[in-house]
Amino acid sequence: MVNDSVIQAMALVSMPSLNNIRQQEAVRSFVRLGGIERKGKGSHRIVNLNGRNLSIPNGIVKEPLLKHLLKIANVSEEDFIGSL
Repeated sequence: MVNDSVIQAMALVSMPSLNNIRQQEAVRSFVRLGGIERKGKGSHRIVNLNGRNLSIPNGIVKEPLLKHLLKIANVSEEDFIGSL
């Protein structure tokens, strides 16, 4: 029989993180959460979510920036990861 601490540890290991999220994945996730993609200039893509414009740069979105965007949009990390 497996105890509860082992099950919790396995859940933490299998949970995806905010590391190595590409621009396309981030935009798709914000759109799935109810955002609307807007036209942007250059390499950034703009998503309007909850009345806020989120500017997402090209390439890999670093974790601190992604956490900041989630805070601005009032979206939890769990909801974002669940919509990936």
